[in-house]
Amino acid sequence: MKSMYAFLTIVLVIFVIISCEIKKSETGPDNKVKLISVSYEGCFLNNPEIALKDAPLNIDSLYYVIEDDTLNLSAIKNYNCCGLLKDSMIISGEEVNIYLADTCTELCQCWCMCDFEFRYKFTDFRQKNIHFYVYLKELNESEYVLWKETSFIDAAD
Repeated sequence: MKSMYAFLTIVLVIFVIISCEIKKSETGPDNKVKLISVSYEGCFLNNPEIALKDAPLNIDSLYYVIEDDTLNLSAIKNYNCCGLLKDSMIISGEEVNIYLADTCTELCQCWCMCDFEFRYKFTDFRQKNIHFYVYLKELNESEYVLWKETSFIDAAD
């Protein structure tokens, strides 16, 4: 009878270990939020005159909207329309660091401003507290500085 209990205990322990491993693989090995797409609007359009006319905000903003299983993060930077903003990203645990840099090399300053909009789509954000930090390195600057930040706090945590 004792051997039967010992056997059942071992089987139960193995079942729990396997269940935990399956759960880990479902959420990913590092449990990071996943970037699924990036799109660019506003001054990134092929025709800057149209982008200037359609620029509704003319203010800087960083916000997110949840649609089904997707977190849509928008970073809108009102910037010199001759600027050439490029982005890069590092996702580390519950931190998403986005870096925007003006990489313009010639004819970089104009007498106009317009909105550069970066749209990022993420999945696997549920049951996480994700902190978004956006850093900016403007034309002729040597370092990035924190431009905006926001957080997604899942109440199911």
